[in-house]
Amino acid sequence: MPLLILLLLLQIIWSSSFVAMKFALGDMPVGLVMILRYGIASLCFFLFGAYRGFHSFSKKTWLLVLMVGVITFSLSPFCQLKSLMLTQVIDVSVLVSMEPLITALMASLILKERIGWDLLFVFLVSATGVLILSGITWEGLSGPMTLARLFGNLLFLAALGCEAIYSTTGRYLSQREDPLKVAAWMHLAGFLVNLLIYSPTLREIPSFTEAKSSWTALLFLAIFCSFIGYAGWYLLLKKIPASRLALSLFLQPVIGSLTGYLLLNERFTKQTAIGASLIVFTLLSWILMNYKFRKEEKVATDSLTTRCNN
Repeated sequence: MPLLILLLLLQIIWSSSFVAMKFALGDMPVGLVMILRYGIASLCFFLFGAYRGFHSFSKKTWLLVLMVGVITFSLSPFCQLKSLMLTQVIDVSVLVSMEPLITALMASLILKERIGWDLLFVFLVSATGVLILSGITWEGLSGPMTLARLFGNLLFLAALGCEAIYSTTGRYLSQREDPLKVAAWMHLAGFLVNLLIYSPTLREIPSFTEAKSSWTALLFLAIFCSFIGYAGWYLLLKKIPASRLALSLFLQPVIGSLTGYLLLNERFTKQTAIGASLIVFTLLSWILMNYKFRKEEKVATDSLTTRCNN
């Protein structure tokens, strides 16, 4: 139960990040937000880790940690932002529903995690719910596929692949190293690359009095979405297979829609309600079925152990 509560809190935090990004970008350019977000998050990680003692990884682990850090916290945001300049928002809404499946497939190939038919069914139904929630129409999707739109869609898929790499390697690394220290060095790697690329934007840092809402949103992104969010995700990966944990990503469109409705006065339509209900009902049913199966399996195992001992 504590793991489920942590998982729900993380998805609430990450879903709120879209609203926070809107506020942060109100007074700051994209590059500056990336530098400050991951810079502050890195500082939080190392302040937290200073009294825990630092750990020396093997050369192979160092290479993997630094590479994934750059991929996740520098390359992935770049691909997302660039893709949105080239393709349609409706295309992105369809593609984002594929992230949990991409993560699960990558975990199956790299980590040899088993994907059962029940898991594939939940992916399919939940992805359908995301499409309904997003208001996807055939007319919107059937527009001309220009070279720019195609390249934009491929870039967004690349960004989703970057996120999947973070979860997949996280499962591998969290079994061998301290998850918090792994996440700390990954954030630092991403921050340093962003600093190198976007350093000219540092001249545009606004004062706190001039941009209170942007700074508040930025601190939320750095402390909650990055420091707490990614550290918590790695702690969960230590306990839960990546393919199963990826299912929780379907909750983000649901929580994001509610957040947008409550904080930004966005429309919450009948279509949104149907899609959100489909996702929540499917995930909840699957969790309850698995919980019941594991409970029955444990009772049967305990009973067999008792008979053997007698």
